[in-house]
Amino acid sequence: MRKIILYDRSKSSLSVETRRDNLPSSVLSHCFSHSLKDDQLNSRIAYSLLYKFRKENRIPLNPIFFSKDGKPYRKNGLFFSISHSRNRIALLISSKECGIDIQEVQNKDFDSMSERVLSSREYSMYLKSKDKPSFFTSCWVRKEAYLKRIGTGITSLSELKKIDENLAVSSILDSEGNKYYYSYIDI
Repeated sequence: MRKIILYDRSKSSLSVETRRDNLPSSVLSHCFSHSLKDDQLNSRIAYSLLYKFRKENRIPLNPIFFSKDGKPYRKNGLFFSISHSRNRIALLISSKECGIDIQEVQNKDFDSMSERVLSSREYSMYLKSKDKPSFFTSCWVRKEAYLKRIGTGITSLSELKKIDENLAVSSILDSEGNKYYYSYIDI
């Protein structure tokens, strides 16, 4: 089983309090651990989407736990991964360990960061790219999805150079026309 839910927050009219009512205190505590208010809100929406999916598909509600690295998990074999970036939220629900990442393409100079995080193959392609911000973002989401799948998160930027996964990358827009890339893995 694999279900990807992509949510555009800029189209939402749901109240934050409605989203908050459905979530257990441990999940809310995790959501509020984000330093930015937007990330707190996006996290609550993502977990609300997960709980809604679970209810609609009659999947038993087992508690959500968090690893020492912050990776959420359940103990009943249903796996999920959450990512959010500005107006977009991505949720992957799978019968296998999984990871998903979504990032808004930002029009800025990634040259110095690219040299530190891209593999030599990726960096060579980045230098030739006509749209460097898009190319960098597409590489980043593949790496981040992979790290979320294995449950480590980013331990150091230099470690990212070693990750050169050939995962599919898709692009989407939000209702305001901002471009995002997302990638996922569930093997």
